[in-house]
Amino acid sequence: MTLRNAKRAVAKLLTSKPVGTAVGIALRDRIPFRGERIDTAFAAVTPDVKSMLFFRLYETGEVQFIHRFLGANLDVIELGGSIGAVSKHILTTIGTRRLVVVEANPDLLPVLRANVEGRAEVLHRAIAYGSDTVSFHVSASSLGGSVGPGAGRQVDVPTTSLADIRRAAGFDTYALVCDIEGAEHALVAQEADELRRCQRLIIELHDSGPHTIAGLARALETTHGFRRLACRGPVYAFTR
Repeated sequence: MTLRNAKRAVAKLLTSKPVGTAVGIALRDRIPFRGERIDTAFAAVTPDVKSMLFFRLYETGEVQFIHRFLGANLDVIELGGSIGAVSKHILTTIGTRRLVVVEANPDLLPVLRANVEGRAEVLHRAIAYGSDTVSFHVSASSLGGSVGPGAGRQVDVPTTSLADIRRAAGFDTYALVCDIEGAEHALVAQEADELRRCQRLIIELHDSGPHTIAGLARALETTHGFRRLACRGPVYAFTR
């Protein structure tokens, strides 16, 4: 067994349902996560997520880059707030600056609101273009969920754009943290003018149809004028 395969096997064991259930019970669903406590006492937070938080396997690249590259000089828009664990780290870094968090999955909104504790504006929207609502696939795990068809429950979610979010918030320039499970391809294609206002970008990229992670990263640099600061797997940090 290679070292990589061994690491994967250990991670699979650590994030198994029995381990995650035990972690939640032992910690009364207040899971320590890189210096923050995350409220996981909701049915939408599955045992694998509880384990990933506790063993520091959850959104590792995003959290690392938030602490390295965000500061108290920019307001922040976060697309794909999920359970609010990343949001809490954003709030730690930006001081008195404002945070607007957007989440499409209706099941996660109570978790997200509990974890941001009134310190951020939470919007129930999906990033999509061409219609007022879009079908959203609700995954069994908070790690999944995406715009478009999929196995399991589908819900209609009101749509928005990055430009609309920024205008409603009254921001001039801002930092963007984005993890929207493949929908970032449409955002990058549709919102070139809006992205010029974005001064810092931390984004998880996904292969989606003809679009590749490498191609999207290249477009952000060559077409949209960002400069790459760092990358960790599919997670990239850019600046102007």
